Parts: sequence; C-alpha cells; structure tokens
Amino acid sequence: MLLVEDALDLATAMRDYLTETNKGSLEITIITDGDEAISNVRDNDYDLALLDVMLPGASGFDVLRAVRQKGSCPVIIMTALSDEENLLYGYDLGADDYMTKPVLLSELNAKINALLRRTADNHKDKLIKIGGITLNESRMSVEVDGNQIELPSKEYLILRLLMSEPDRVFSRDRILDRVWAFNYDVTDRVVDAHIKNLRKALGRESGRIKTVIGSGYKISTK
Repeated sequence: MLLVEDALDLATAMRDYLTETNKGSLEITIITDGDEAISNVRDNDYDLALLDVMLPGASGFDVLRAVRQKGSCPVIIMTALSDEENLLYGYDLGADDYMTKPVLLSELNAKINALLRRTADNHKDKLIKIGGITLNESRMSVEVDGNQIELPSKEYLILRLLMSEPDRVFSRDRILDRVWAFNYDVTDRVVDAHIKNLRKALGRESGRIKTVIGSGYKISTK
C-alpha cells in the first residue's frame, strides 16, 4: 500500500496501526512529497493508495491523476478540505473513497479492507464488453470480435476511459486530463489524432466511438 502524507509523525502512526491491526499483512510505503509520489507510482505497482491532498510539490489530486493514468488501483483521499466541491472533484478524478481529517483509524482500516476485498474479486479478469469490443483491464488487452488487437498505450487509455462510462460524453480537455495528466504541451487536437487511430484499429466496431460536435467523444452501446 502507498501512503502519501506530508506529516511524517502522522504517517508513521498510521502505518504502525494498520500494520499491527492487520498482523503484518499490509506492506506500507510512506512518501511525504507529491512530486516524489508521482514518480514512485509510475515506477511501482500498488494494491491501494492512501493520499493526502495538501502536499509539498504536487497535490494529492495530481498524484491521483498519475495513479489513474497507470491503472485501476483503489484510492482513498484524505483531506481537511471537507467542502462538497473538493469531494466531488476527487470522485470525478477517480477516487474510490474520501475521508475528512482527523481520520478515525478504525474506520480507515475498515475502508481499506473493504476496497482490498473488492479489488481481489475484480482481479479475476476484469472485463468490459460493449458490442464486439472486449477490454480486459487485468491484462490490459483489447479484443474485437474475439480477435486481439494491438493498441499503443494512449489509444488503450482513451478506450478504457470511454468504456468505463458508456454513452457519457468526455470533452477533449477531460481526456487530456485523464490520459496525458501532466504533459501541458499537448493540445486537444492530439486527442483527435489518437481517436482517429483508435477507430482504425477497432475496424467494424469503429462506429461505436461517436463525435459529439462541440462537446467531445463517447462510446455508444447502441
């Protein structure tokens, strides 16, 4: 588990409690800086991430973007910012749960174990199917009509994003935010180019990716 918290004393106390309560079954890595956390999640795989929002360097929301760019690791956000706008923003970025500080450790432990149990069940080949398209999140693979196709990483991430919420329209800015994260030099026209390549790769299922003029893209279930 990754624990990103800038107050080292608090992070150590949380690690000690969770390790003891779970009889050593949780291996917890503590990071106190947002930029370091982003670099770390790009190089390592975790079963769960626990993120403070207010950090030196990048924010916890920025770390969450990096986690989501890589995969579906469950994330719990911790923050003293309890207003609805921040809560909804965290969920919109892909947080699985949200806790307001000061955190009750027994409640945190219960949430962690619930998410880990759910993730263990989902690891049995998590499939998303829309028409003839099957996306296997566990294996990071895509099939069309039973035949596996090779997708570059960006096309795969765009397809996974669209398929995660069928029929929802994603703006170009939202796709950039979720797929390219911190590369601010990328323009929204790059999204159009990758969508074009993705449609070509999907063959006869290409028509499922719809352009909503003035709004963005979606994948259609019809």
